[in-house]
Amino acid sequence: MCQFAEAQECLQQGLTLQSAAPCRDDAILLDMAQTMGELGKVLRYRGKLANAESYLRDALRIHQQTEHGGKQKCVADLLHELGVLYVKRHELTTAEQYLLRSKVRPTAAKAEQPQP
Repeated sequence: MCQFAEAQECLQQGLTLQSAAPCRDDAILLDMAQTMGELGKVLRYRGKLANAESYLRDALRIHQQTEHGGKQKCVADLLHELGVLYVKRHELTTAEQYLLRSKVRPTAAKAEQPQP
């Protein structure tokens, strides 16, 4: 079995388990967003761009609606992944918009790092 196919199956099973959690607090939602983002990347690698876009957009929505310490980096990573997806689709104008939005300003990223 292709490693990406196996990864896809494992991530989908994990997402199913996370979705069945009786409680939907921010921690569970962020775990789900992380899984969705990884699943979106795997699907993009496998050429399943429509499915990949759906998972990446859902993950992005959760990160944008949830307050957490690494929010800016997570959002930037997902915007970058969406930009790459649009490059693969040859939708270069849209890809450029996402890739430009994905740039993290160093001062903002530095502010998110924990202080010793």
